[in-house]
Amino acid sequence: MLINALIYTLECGFDALIQSTGNIKNNQIGFSLIQFMLLPVAYMLYSHGASVYSITIVNIILSVCVILFHCYILQKQTNFTYLEYFSCTIYPAIKVFIVIVGLIILLRYVIKIDNIIVSVLLKSIMAVSSMSFSICYIGLNKIERGLYHKGIQKDEW
Repeated sequence: MLINALIYTLECGFDALIQSTGNIKNNQIGFSLIQFMLLPVAYMLYSHGASVYSITIVNIILSVCVILFHCYILQKQTNFTYLEYFSCTIYPAIKVFIVIVGLIILLRYVIKIDNIIVSVLLKSIMAVSSMSFSICYIGLNKIERGLYHKGIQKDEW
């Protein structure tokens, strides 16, 4: 469920945009069919001896299919383009993910402290700071970074 929630954040606002066009029938039918596909696929996988976590993998794949379907609907109804969405949303998210996972793996093997509380506290601080740094300087473009810095300077939080 957490992985699906993270995947669905990549399409935040798509539903509202599709519904604002007034043509929601195709969206609802397609979304329902994609979500319903989990049941027969899960049944087939279980009946052939697949493990329980295989359903999670199928659910992740179907979540990506929902995003692609929403992109298709948006492209038909608005001036939305796949290329712009992937270059402005997906590609920066993948870059940040790779950097964060790399840093976390590095932290896991570099920091060896016997005291568990100190180790967890130190690793947590380093993980949050590296996440913030990578999101700000890798995930955001120059204009977004400028808006972020203006917001910090004005204390508009």
